[in-house]
Amino acid sequence: MNDLKTKIIKSFSNGLAVWIIIALLTITASLTSKDFATLGNVNNYLGQTPFLIMGTCGMFLAVIAGQIDLSIAALAKITSVLVSGIGNGDENKFWLAVLLCYAIGIGVGLFNSFLIVKLKVPAFVATLGTYSILEGLVLAYTNRGIGSIPGNVIVKFYDGVGPFPVSFIVVIVILALLGLWLKKSRLALRLFAVGGDPEVARRSGVASGPVITASMVLCSLFAVSAGIIQVCRAGVGTPTTGNGLELAAITAVVLGGVSLMGGRGRLVGAIGGAILITLIDNSLNMIGVSQYSQGLLRGAVIVAAIAVFVSKRQQST
Repeated sequence: MNDLKTKIIKSFSNGLAVWIIIALLTITASLTSKDFATLGNVNNYLGQTPFLIMGTCGMFLAVIAGQIDLSIAALAKITSVLVSGIGNGDENKFWLAVLLCYAIGIGVGLFNSFLIVKLKVPAFVATLGTYSILEGLVLAYTNRGIGSIPGNVIVKFYDGVGPFPVSFIVVIVILALLGLWLKKSRLALRLFAVGGDPEVARRSGVASGPVITASMVLCSLFAVSAGIIQVCRAGVGTPTTGNGLELAAITAVVLGGVSLMGGRGRLVGAIGGAILITLIDNSLNMIGVSQYSQGLLRGAVIVAAIAVFVSKRQQST
């Protein structure tokens, strides 16, 4: 009995349990909706996941380093409106706008790091302030849909291999590279060290400042990537792009067994959390739950899952 309990706790801690929940939910949705397992819905679902996966990757890196970034949603928004507004159907301008947004992402990450490392502002407060600044800039730029994405970019974006859209395939490659980086990179090891115990890391010769800076910049770059993915999928940039991304990404990393205190967690679990959240939305649509009831059910499922995950996490410590 104790061995079984230990295995269950370990599955929650290493991020594998979330994949079991994904499998059970997939089976349930397939049995209750004849449209869920169709090629069209699978393609649609896989096209929806990259946005949250990218946001979750960035949040994972920030959380592992003992930080949090609430500005990612606003950064995704400003990316969306700039890429669409500047590009406005012109492919050359589109790619210039993409480069500009990545430069902005680096700047936002450095600014957040400056507030956290130099001014000693708590990450929650610092990034909430950055969120407000970026949100104001977005609304100053436009308060409605603006510009457009070049047609051939949209076509390439929706192309794919079988049910797998190009965006999903690209994200899988990015995840593979990120996973390899987390295993092999010295900086990645320092992220875990600083997030786990900054004082122990300092005594081991690891300065927390540069590590936190790296985590915040990487988080911002993933947020920009999420914004680009979403605007290319929508075809036009709007000020509402990315609404709730920060909360969804935080929920995903918690569902994946990542400690919000930093230093503990696995990428595979965080990604599973992102896939689960998207799957909940998709399955509720396919089952035929009314839009008015979806928010209630989604919230109940997420709260229940987080309660179980946090409880199991505490038992494992």
